[in-house]
Amino acid sequence: MAPRGTVWAILLLCRASVESANPREHFGKHAERGDLRLRGSSGSIGNSLQEARNDTDGYGEGSGCIAEWQTCSVDDDHAIACCDGLTCVVKSDYYAQCKSSGPSPANNPTHRPSPMPSPAPTHVPHPSPTKAPTKSGTTPSPTPKSGPTPSPGYSCGNPLSGKDSQVASWYATWAAKYIVNLGSGKCVQRIGQGNDCVSEGTGYGMLMAAWMDDQTNFDGLWAFAQEHFDDNGLMNWQISSGNSVVGAGSAADGDIDMALGLVMAAEKWGGSYLSDATTLINNIMAHEIDSSTHSVLPGDSWDVSDPPYNPSYFAPGHFRIFEEVTGDSQWSSAITQGYSILTDCANYNSGTGLVPDWSQDLSSCNPGSNWVSWTLANGADYYYDAVRTPWRLAIDYAWSCNSKAKSAVKSMATFFANQGPSGMGQGFTISGSSLGYSVNTCFVSTASTAIIASPSSSSSTRNDWWDYLEDMNQENSYFCDTLQLMMYIFDSGNFEMPSVATARTMAGRD
Repeated sequence: MAPRGTVWAILLLCRASVESANPREHFGKHAERGDLRLRGSSGSIGNSLQEARNDTDGYGEGSGCIAEWQTCSVDDDHAIACCDGLTCVVKSDYYAQCKSSGPSPANNPTHRPSPMPSPAPTHVPHPSPTKAPTKSGTTPSPTPKSGPTPSPGYSCGNPLSGKDSQVASWYATWAAKYIVNLGSGKCVQRIGQGNDCVSEGTGYGMLMAAWMDDQTNFDGLWAFAQEHFDDNGLMNWQISSGNSVVGAGSAADGDIDMALGLVMAAEKWGGSYLSDATTLINNIMAHEIDSSTHSVLPGDSWDVSDPPYNPSYFAPGHFRIFEEVTGDSQWSSAITQGYSILTDCANYNSGTGLVPDWSQDLSSCNPGSNWVSWTLANGADYYYDAVRTPWRLAIDYAWSCNSKAKSAVKSMATFFANQGPSGMGQGFTISGSSLGYSVNTCFVSTASTAIIASPSSSSSTRNDWWDYLEDMNQENSYFCDTLQLMMYIFDSGNFEMPSVATARTMAGRD
């Protein structure tokens, strides 16, 4: 039998062939199709879901074609086709691209790097990115609009819009497209990537379903997660479209988001959700938090002596809730450790506040790791993992007003404001140099959460970011479409802190 280290190296290589496209896909340009909004913005979640399902495309009015070198789908009945003269060419089991017989787009400023297993791009200079097209194909107007009305939805920060039906209908459209029945429950399907499901998407789906009062989809997602638990009571990270485990072992970020979703479900609906949350939180602490450093581990199967660290898995706002639920003070230690690593990032990021996708060890922000060699620059840049960090820190500041969260969010917000939403291309070195790729919703939406949360952001700046994001087209990508919606929920003030006391009352514990 091969030694454990060898076996794990093989598993890493196997996982790389799909996970690098996993949450970090670089999906198609803003094809001319409808955005997240339904034709009608009023009515209940249930009515909005039904309206979305009745729409032949699932996106409301508006459709077009996919441009050359952008991601297409060969197995979605409602996929937008490649433009005339282009063919959807399968590159791997998880990835296809609209192509002609023309030359490679190596110097095309709107080209984005292809997801693995294609080689990661080098950092070649490109012209500055341009603003994303609006639904009519024009660039968003630089003239500020009135924007949503400010709302006091959080303890700190300045959310916009409040609890409006617009966000509910956007959620309904997303759910109708991406949540599908599988096995004994439901999953968030990665359309066009083998139609598989990952624990990360299950976590995102449970968060949004809980906060948007969608118990039916929440229960289905939680049933699916439990159906695919490993021996540690954590969800195996990748499930095929045929409902079999193809990526064994957990990914910590998915489990962490599921647990928070369960706490909110307990507050809203009572029942056994709080008991389930407590069990899952304890399993996370036992198997996904390093017992020595209290750093978040990548998952429960990283059988190596020096695992890398993913800053975007650090969710201090979640962890404060977890400590309140369980009474386990180790969650405070995990928060302290996470912020210590963020402080260390200042030794590498020239004051931008940016973090790498991965760092070398569990105690520092030293960017990049050979353990994640499938990623761009070995995970040393602010890219498709790190892009979630502003949101996680903004949650902590919005809920707790923590001074460390405030400082971290303010640094990021300053950097993002200097770029402007039209300058949020796909990725930066952590010292702030653009990687030269075009703007997309993943990077604009998550940056907007720092803008919304930061006390230094003006009202006009916050409204400008909201307006710009609202004018962007969907990416037709599981990851970016999902992030865009979650950031709408946060930015609009809908992502309130769960009340553990109410959850206990609802569960009949008090």
